[in-house]
Amino acid sequence: MKLSIVIPVFNEEASIRALIERCLQFKQTIGTTSFLKDVEIIVVSDGSTDKTVEYVRQFGNKIELLIFEANKGYGAAIKHGWEHSSGDILGFLDGDGTCDPYFFIELTKVLIEKEVDIALGSRLNKSSKMPLVRRIGNRFFSLMLSAMSAQKVSDTASGMRVVRKSSLKKILPLPNGLHFTPAMSARAALSHELKISEVEMPYAERQGESKLNVIKDSWRFLGTILKTVALYKPHLFLNWSGVLSLLFGVILIFGPVIHYLNYVEVEEWMIYRFVTCNLLVLCSTLFFSASFLIEKIISFTIRKSTTDTRGNRLIRYLFDRKTLFIVIPLLLLTGYLLIQHSLYERILTGHTQEHWSRFIAMSTLVGPALILTITKIVDYFLNLIIDYLNFLRNQ
Repeated sequence: MKLSIVIPVFNEEASIRALIERCLQFKQTIGTTSFLKDVEIIVVSDGSTDKTVEYVRQFGNKIELLIFEANKGYGAAIKHGWEHSSGDILGFLDGDGTCDPYFFIELTKVLIEKEVDIALGSRLNKSSKMPLVRRIGNRFFSLMLSAMSAQKVSDTASGMRVVRKSSLKKILPLPNGLHFTPAMSARAALSHELKISEVEMPYAERQGESKLNVIKDSWRFLGTILKTVALYKPHLFLNWSGVLSLLFGVILIFGPVIHYLNYVEVEEWMIYRFVTCNLLVLCSTLFFSASFLIEKIISFTIRKSTTDTRGNRLIRYLFDRKTLFIVIPLLLLTGYLLIQHSLYERILTGHTQEHWSRFIAMSTLVGPALILTITKIVDYFLNLIIDYLNFLRNQ
């Protein structure tokens, strides 16, 4: 198998010559491995304005040099290098001298033996010389991503990893900036079609000035992970939003309910809580409905399978035809019973003396029933579309 190593560089004159020399030495030693037969080295200058390009050219045809006249971004440089590569395995490492090219042997071995799509080097270990601030940030992103996925990744922004070329289509698209690596980690960890593995690796202090802006890039990393979660597991956001809305509604109405049970009366000050509770219950139902419909679309288009998480099972059970056949009529009947006397009064006399609280309570029951009904109607049309698309695929 052939390994293509892409080195993205932006003003790395302090480290690039030593790094390329180590890569060339690594290339000469691959004969000792049974799984690597050849290595190509591609350096992509991402708008460098120092002597980086001059130093790289000194190596002649031993390496391939690609040049961006203007800075396009770390991720753009890696993707451009991959487009010009010919290896079965695609790798990259930072051009700042922090990673050891010889570690590609271990990464490639893991990629092949464990039959994963991505193998990355984890810098978060006892021997790592990563600055404390970046170590804390990486731990935070790792914990957040691990809490939302079945696969664990301890170093989401690792700058040294290998990828099967055959798996690249499943990983793309990826961003052009420094958030290229956390986006790849998040996509692999959250996707049911990709497998990722990591190995502890040595990590040295960088040579030259760091291009990472801790605050700005941390926000990008966070946004990238959340965006990927929203794409692959939207139910995490929608279900929790529904639960929190329902919980706040219960908390708001708890006081008036206790007061009514003690004194058997509803007072005017409660109207604000009744109205707000009604809105929160409607929002909660909308969140659950959106979760059900979006999950169906995601499962058919992106995952092409139905995930079996507890949240998904609960939502599917809620919107099951048998469940709704009981829930919707029960909500409508209860709402009707709350204002049936008022309806008769309206028909017979044209007005009613019914208390406002009964109408709000009725709306809190009938509103969700109507939302559930409309959701099921939309689900019916979605099923028609999915059946038709499945037919076209089979053709």
